[in-house]
Amino acid sequence: FQVFFLNIAILEPGQGLFLAANEPHAYLRGDAVEIMARSDNVVRAGLTPKFKDVEVMGGMLSYDTQELHIFTPNREGPLTSYCPPPEYPDFKLLRIHLQKTSVLDWSCTTYELK
Repeated sequence: FQVFFLNIAILEPGQGLFLAANEPHAYLRGDAVEIMARSDNVVRAGLTPKFKDVEVMGGMLSYDTQELHIFTPNREGPLTSYCPPPEYPDFKLLRIHLQKTSVLDWSCTTYELK
């Protein structure tokens, strides 16, 4: 019955989806990289063999009906950056795609996203 309460989003390869805290989600198929704030309070309510706490989850959800934040990454040469909405600057993912013959000169220790 959860499908009546969740938005269904179909992402193309390479796209990203941003969900704020306390928004329920589930992956039905495919591979995903999930980036979360450092925390030990993951609460599950179904679709997993792990411990589920339906009562706690029901009390903490935001029940937000705003539209989903689906985004396409920025690509610059071998670097792809995934950035969520500006109000959440702490969440970024960088992907570097190199060819077999590529040489990467990584002379700096950090990369600043603009």
